[in-house]
Amino acid sequence: MKKIRLIIIPVLIFLIILAEKNLTKNLKQTNTWRDAYLDKMEEIQDYREHTYYYLQDFDNDDIPELIQNDMEFLHIYKYSDFEVHTIENDVGDFWPYGSSRVVEYSYIPKDGVILGDGGWGPECRWTYLWKYNKKTGMFDEKHCYTYQLYKDLNNNGKYDEGEAATEDGESILDITYFDFDESISKSEYDKAMNYIESEALSIKAIDTFNYSEMIDHLKGYN
Repeated sequence: MKKIRLIIIPVLIFLIILAEKNLTKNLKQTNTWRDAYLDKMEEIQDYREHTYYYLQDFDNDDIPELIQNDMEFLHIYKYSDFEVHTIENDVGDFWPYGSSRVVEYSYIPKDGVILGDGGWGPECRWTYLWKYNKKTGMFDEKHCYTYQLYKDLNNNGKYDEGEAATEDGESILDITYFDFDESISKSEYDKAMNYIESEALSIKAIDTFNYSEMIDHLKGYN
């Protein structure tokens, strides 16, 4: 019995010390992310009128990520291990067109999803989808759901280069659907859109700030 006690007591002491270290680390990390993001903002120095910033916790660790939206790309930064790491820089720059025609961003917080909508008028619309992967710390799952109105000039029943619809008043009878360059069915496209439309929240629902406002917010002034 005495031997058992001699074994158990050191183990309990070790577990208590380990728990205290983890608690201290978590408290320190929670208390310093604001300072780290303030340093990052000082590095960014983007005062442009149409650049906005907001905080969103994508991985549910109680420490939000810092997001910079310059109305063309999203720049996403994460605080961990007492440093600010780039999760994704220039989100959207994985497609030939980048996301320069994205007109609105939204998000699905419970799934760690960011969405961007854009297009060329009614004849071509697309929705980007980026899904955050906790294991890799990146937005590894990426989609670009697109519908394209077109004129089937060669009557082969599918969209070919040079057949994209224009706004010239032609009677357009054909629609094609893509996920990036891969053709998908209408039902696949509709399934993705139904998920997005039922779950997505506009970034207008998030507290957004310009550069100076985000500085004040991180300092706790608002």
